[in-house]
Amino acid sequence: MVKILLIIAVVILLGLIAVVIWATTLPKTVSASRTAVLPASPQIVFAVVEAVEKQPTWRTGVASVEVRDAGASWTEVTDRGMRIEFQRVDSRPPEVLSVRFSSVSGFSGEWRGEFAAEQAGTRVTFTETVTTPSPIGRVMARVFAPPGAHIEQYISDLRRAIETGQNRPD
Repeated sequence: MVKILLIIAVVILLGLIAVVIWATTLPKTVSASRTAVLPASPQIVFAVVEAVEKQPTWRTGVASVEVRDAGASWTEVTDRGMRIEFQRVDSRPPEVLSVRFSSVSGFSGEWRGEFAAEQAGTRVTFTETVTTPSPIGRVMARVFAPPGAHIEQYISDLRRAIETGQNRPD
């Protein structure tokens, strides 16, 4: 019985060593971009994205948004209670919206949306660059939020909001 427990302990220890080695090889900063065509004008799509105070009604995982400074900054609170601070750094309606974000959970980065008219509506390209200094944080991010996953969910949610007419500008 002691021999089996020792083998299990060694396997667990080797597994932990492998995770630590993997963590130190992951880049601190990762970036991902996704493009989609949405069935509405750039003005409408941009307005839905820019109205951050309405995003809890259509975005998966966002419980609330606290807007400050006339919309120049805000805090998103996820449905798990994580608070993420945002600051608008570039807004050129209806073409570009760019923000910086940071969390006390140990990550920060930039998010950029580009909007262009197409025959079928609006071609959007969203790019997210995230820096996670902690090696363990990088492992957690890679496992639970791989690069591009948030953008894919955002596009899916945005498409649904546009197609159902949710949060169209007044």
